[in-house]
Amino acid sequence: MKDLKIFDKSRIDHLFFDMEGQDLSKNGMFEFFLEKERYCVVASSNDGWDHVSVSHASKIPSPSVMTYFKNKFFEKNETAFEFFPLSQDYVSMHDFCLHLWRPQNQTITLPDPKPFVNKTAETKFRGAKTLSSKPHIVKNAASNDFECLIVSPVLSNQVSWNACTSAKNGFFGDVVAFKIHPAKGTPLAKFNAQFMGSEIIWKSLKENVQTPPTFLVGLKDVSHEQAKQMADEGTLIDYCIEHQHDDEDAAENC
Repeated sequence: MKDLKIFDKSRIDHLFFDMEGQDLSKNGMFEFFLEKERYCVVASSNDGWDHVSVSHASKIPSPSVMTYFKNKFFEKNETAFEFFPLSQDYVSMHDFCLHLWRPQNQTITLPDPKPFVNKTAETKFRGAKTLSSKPHIVKNAASNDFECLIVSPVLSNQVSWNACTSAKNGFFGDVVAFKIHPAKGTPLAKFNAQFMGSEIIWKSLKENVQTPPTFLVGLKDVSHEQAKQMADEGTLIDYCIEHQHDDEDAAENC
């Protein structure tokens, strides 16, 4: 991830994010405006992950917005992921927030796009599907190592996150899957460029991909309103610390 001090002019303060004593090159909260729309971005580099969350007040960030912030916050040679975690690990502190992740201490094997380019990958399905109440064209293909969904819009310019989630759940079920924002100039970047406007979702068939600890996303089983109340009562930090320890214990047992 880039040095966050380059975004100091966009840096903002927030009750939940006390930056006192923090390394401002690796942590911060920022606001940006894209086509007059305000986006709040929280970035951090802790606990083995670079993490950039992007939120809007009233709508889920679009794929193009997430690509914009991936390019803005990560180096050109870095690959970032948007994860679809297991349902038991899913945490949502904001209805209109998505996350970009880059592991620091582990390597997530990336798919080789060649079988999907030369069509040696098995096509399991290709046809129309209604996703999030809108028609889409979905192609489901698999190589020896990866299965992918290529989801294309029919009546809109982009594929929404909800449509991607619906496709992932319908074809892959309750497993870990991910969207990839690859490093510039790589074969995977060139593969993605062939499907501009479509979204590509991957599932590893051989690797047990470890998703980020849930405490890096938010407080499991605690609503945004409850978190605000806990902050007012002065109990939020203690809860976060307790939850972090639980999460780390669970990760060690995997």
